[in-house]
Amino acid sequence: MRLKMENWAPTLTPAGNLQSTHKGDLVHLANTWMEAGISTVTGEIVSLVSKGKPLLASPGGVSITDDLTGETFTARDGRVVDFEPLSESGSAGITIRKRYGDHYEATIVYTLGGQALCCDVKLSTSLAEPRESRIEFSMPVLQPMTKAFWIDSDAPASLDDLPTEQVVYRNFNMMNTATVHPSLTVYNEALDIGLGFVAPFDLPKPGLCFRLDTQEDCLEISNFYLRLAKHEPARAAIYVVPHEGCWRPSLAWMLKTWPDYFRPGTPGAIETPGWYRLGGPHETATELRACQDAGAKWFQIHAHFPFYGLYMPETKAWAVLAGLIDQGTADLETWERGEAQG
Repeated sequence: MRLKMENWAPTLTPAGNLQSTHKGDLVHLANTWMEAGISTVTGEIVSLVSKGKPLLASPGGVSITDDLTGETFTARDGRVVDFEPLSESGSAGITIRKRYGDHYEATIVYTLGGQALCCDVKLSTSLAEPRESRIEFSMPVLQPMTKAFWIDSDAPASLDDLPTEQVVYRNFNMMNTATVHPSLTVYNEALDIGLGFVAPFDLPKPGLCFRLDTQEDCLEISNFYLRLAKHEPARAAIYVVPHEGCWRPSLAWMLKTWPDYFRPGTPGAIETPGWYRLGGPHETATELRACQDAGAKWFQIHAHFPFYGLYMPETKAWAVLAGLIDQGTADLETWERGEAQG
């Protein structure tokens, strides 16, 4: 996980009429879908335009928290000590280095591809004692939007009915809304504009939460439970994907970018007609027997560590792999071999 976190690089489509200009205190990035302005003074996103429609009510950016001390630095805190526009073939962007107080430094990289803007943050500390940290992305983009979509049985939701909402990735309980995909989409069908916010599947996410606050016109994406230590930086990233006014284009972009995540290990899972059930580690034996008695030909388990939503592999017979965590037999290699464990 540490190697994945440190070596991760964004996946972006190069085509799309990419442009990058630097004038004064602003780096302007543009593609066919979007224009974004990045401040070289604060490191914030100060403008975001899609289809000629300004979407940011106020600057958005990155804030960090040391959960050991409770010390928080907002997007406007800290000071930019260095910045460098990107000039790689097929991408446009800027790398910004910020220092916060005496002990923290963040490298914030904004990279624009043909369809999406990626904000990638690597947080370092000079403190010797390991600590838990948070990296949060603040995006004040709710004002022109009317609906929000995440993978939920009641989706989409009207923003008029959500003064505040907290959507937690892989956390199923009675207090928080949960989703099995690390993404949330807001859109306006009348204006035909939408924005998908996607945390990359291939970057480890110990904790991830989307917070909607329509009263403050803000969407916050919080990455938490991040280990931060000297020589062990914390890492988090988010993609901003502009599209038409619907949730489907955002999901289609995810499918195109990470096709393997959406392809079951067993093709029969989607090719076999009959009953299907999606469950989690909270399922009881009674519920599983009822599902089997109903003629279910496939059972799929999600949302539990350490598999991060991996699909169940090929098995010789219909099998239930719940309870592995409690039995202490949650072994990724065994899981991938498809050995039934109860």
